[in-house]
Amino acid sequence: MTREEAHGLFSAAVAEGRADGGWIVSGDLRGECDLFARGVLSLLFPGCDAQVEAGNHPDVFAVRPEGRSRTIKIDAMRGSVVEPLGRASFSGGWRAVVIEGADRMQPGAANTFLKTLEEPPPKTVFLLLTDSPEDIMPTIVSRCRRLRLPMSRGLLSGGDLEEFEASFPLSSGAGPFDKGVAAKSLAALLERLEDDAVKDDRSEDAPLARKMFFGTILSHAAKWMEDGSLPRWRAFRNIEAVEAAYAQCNAYLGREAVLSLMLDRMVFP
Repeated sequence: MTREEAHGLFSAAVAEGRADGGWIVSGDLRGECDLFARGVLSLLFPGCDAQVEAGNHPDVFAVRPEGRSRTIKIDAMRGSVVEPLGRASFSGGWRAVVIEGADRMQPGAANTFLKTLEEPPPKTVFLLLTDSPEDIMPTIVSRCRRLRLPMSRGLLSGGDLEEFEASFPLSSGAGPFDKGVAAKSLAALLERLEDDAVKDDRSEDAPLARKMFFGTILSHAAKWMEDGSLPRWRAFRNIEAVEAAYAQCNAYLGREAVLSLMLDRMVFP
């Protein structure tokens, strides 16, 4: 969905008194996610844009990956989020927590945050910004609403995209045989993309190639939801199937088997 549509959904939730709790916002961290978060903070704290931008609003708390590991550690989560939320709201109104790169929480930080999310303080909004929602702890995901914003980068293009489009079944009439053939072709494409990265002495780019591959599938699944080709609940299940396949491939399970299961779980318009 567009940022404007996502902001409309959030604004409606505020007006109806149901905006409290967690929101997973996926997209470009330095683009759509950041702009969406700014819009939310402007809505919750009108007239305080300068204070929020300067990072000194007493009811806005932020945490982001840091250090050489570029992760969110348990001490940062406690000091920047958990402990401040234990105090009363300064203004007596909304409070907001912005977790940038929510997928980068270390296990200890994620478990600490989960306890707060399970029993959130009243009138508190948690914005979990990420470009890899599939890497967020599942128990956290299950307690959050999800907004998927457009990705401006990180998708297949050129000949790689053409090869992908030729293999990906986009018809509701695709049966088990069609999906099996597609899984085999897609697995070959994914393995070739990863091999190309290694051959070009860019071994660190093999995970990026894998992310671009699954990001392209996600872009199709999201589009079906946005243009009304599939009911929203069905489109979300498709997205969950793709994210699960991405996590399984990151665990180095067999590509063809993983993709076959993914396509079997998906429904096409």
